[in-house]
Formats: sequence, C-alpha cells, structure tokens
Amino acid sequence: MKFVIILILVAALVAGAVLTKPDGKSFQSFMQKQANQGKDGFSQLLNAAGNLQESLLFDYEDYFVFAKVSAARGLEKREYLGLFSIWIQVK
Repeated sequence: MKFVIILILVAALVAGAVLTKPDGKSFQSFMQKQANQGKDGFSQLLNAAGNLQESLLFDYEDYFVFAKVSAARGLEKREYLGLFSIWIQVK
C-alpha cells in the first residue's frame, strides 16, 4: 500500500512538472524582468542591453520534465533551467 501511495505522488509530481514547464516566451519575459530590477542609471541601461541580447540569442532545449536554455551574453555563455514555471541560472 505504501508503494502505491509513493507511486501516485511521484506520478503527480512528474505530471505537474510536465504541465508547468516554461517555454521560450517565458524565458524572454524572465530576462525582461531581470533587466528592470534593482539598478538605476547607466548600470541599469547596460544590464538591460545585455539581458536583451541574452533574451534574443538563446538556444531552447525542450526535455520531457524541464527546459534548458543556453544564452550568450557577449563572450560569456550562461545556462538556465526551467522547471515548474520558473527559470534558474545554473551556469
């Protein structure tokens, strides 16, 4: 009985991850929100320009449970993991 309950919970977790997996448009809106946070003046302008470039030049990889984005910002390459409708920078 315990095994069946664990199996149902794992299936519900996987189904939730699949249904709430973010897409490419949500990555672009995530980068726009990042550009508008915190800083002011010239540093905000530079950060916004970098985030705009990063949101335009990215490779979106769709997996079953999550999404992965590789984005270039200048010569630096960043990777983001999309899971449960959120984006997390992993590299």
